[in-house]
Formats: sequence, C-alpha cells, structure tokens
Amino acid sequence: MPFMVIIWLGPLLFNDMKGPWIFGYGSLVWQPNFRFVRKTPAYIKGWGRRFWQGSTDHRGIPGSPGRVVTLINQVGGICWGIAYQIAEADSKFVISKLNVREKGGYQLLHTQIYPKEVNEPVKGKVYIAMPENPNYLGEATTENIAAQIVMSKGPSGPNVEYVFKLAEALRKIGVHDAHTFEIEKIILKLR
Repeated sequence: MPFMVIIWLGPLLFNDMKGPWIFGYGSLVWQPNFRFVRKTPAYIKGWGRRFWQGSTDHRGIPGSPGRVVTLINQVGGICWGIAYQIAEADSKFVISKLNVREKGGYQLLHTQIYPKEVNEPVKGKVYIAMPENPNYLGEATTENIAAQIVMSKGPSGPNVEYVFKLAEALRKIGVHDAHTFEIEKIILKLR
C-alpha cells in the first residue's frame, strides 16, 4: 500500500529567496520587460509620485520632451507600485538592462520596500530622477503637465498612453494616486 509523507515547512517569507528587489512606480508597474521570480503590490515610504521628469528617449524627443514620473521627497508620503524580486543569477543582466531603460536621468538608489502581503520590509532598489539631472522639468500645474503630455510622443509611443496605462495599473492594484488621476482626468477633457 503506497503512503504519503507531508512535511510542512511553514510560510515562505519574502526574504527567504536570494535575489534583489526592484520597486517600480511608473512604467515598470505595467511593463517590466525583464524576468523576475516574484511580483507583488508594494509601497515605499517618504516619497510621492509626480510627473516632473522629462522624457526625451521614450515619451518625447529632444527639444520636445514628454513627462514621466519620478519621486519627490514627501514627509509621511507613501508611494504604491509593484515590487519585483529578481533571481540572483539574473540580477546583473536585469540591472544592466534597466540602466539602459532608465538612462534618461534616473539613478539607482537603495530603499526599503513594503510588500503588501508581508509585515516586514525588504531591502531593495528604485530608480529616481533627481532634480540635478538634465531632463528634470520640475513642478508645474496639473493643467500644464497634462497639456504637455497631450502634445508629446516619442520612440515608446504617445505620452498619453503612459499616463493611461499607469492609471489603469494603479487601479488594478487598488491604489488611488491623486496626482496621476487628476492629470488623467484633465487629459481626457483636452482630447
């Protein structure tokens, strides 16, 4: 008579697997374009998402930049997105690929990521465009940001597509982002 042995190993914690974590809050939310071991809704603390970064390589062109998101320091802020864990064996390749993708002014920083399903943060990395980078556009009214986005198009497609896909992806994970949704609303009125 065959028999079966069941061994309970306990819950698999997010820190149990080796491999770096990447936090995405812009196009990485809906289009990572790299291999990952896990993905989960997550947030980081102390930051807010804003359409303050110029894009001359994806959603605009030199002389007519589009606008994409970056993070700004925000006391008490929480920015939701998606956290991806990369296999250790893939990490150098994925980071080099992301360095090319984010070359338009972003730098890779260390951060604590708070996955939705876990009570403890994981160590991770995030790409942020700091104000010192040459493509940084900075603060503007949501009306001016939306007007610029409506007029912009680059090698990765129309800038409005970026806004719509980001807003849709945030809704799918149950996140309300007032800045993104306000810009989306104005764009829909302008079109």
